[in-house]
Amino acid sequence: GTPQHMFVYGGLFDITAETTNKILQAKNPYTVRHALNAACGLAAMLFAGMLAAIFMGWEAGLIAFLLLLLSPGFFGQMMNNPKDIPFAAGYTAGIYFIVRFI
Repeated sequence: GTPQHMFVYGGLFDITAETTNKILQAKNPYTVRHALNAACGLAAMLFAGMLAAIFMGWEAGLIAFLLLLLSPGFFGQMMNNPKDIPFAAGYTAGIYFIVRFI
């Protein structure tokens, strides 16, 4: 069954993955989940780079993007962590848009 602590996690990623599986009629549902997780990781890297670019210029944005891309820990989580990486992408996007608003 489902672990007892799973009620504290949001279901948006899981619903999106299942809906995508049904639309694409994927033979292996984990392939879709890994691809969606990688897309969330890419979004997190892009927003981190754009946030750094706001404060320090496009060079810093590029460096921030590359540091996340080349970080083995983040890259590994990007492929296999469907809870923290979508949260990181949303959090980073939220901070980016708050800074842009201010």
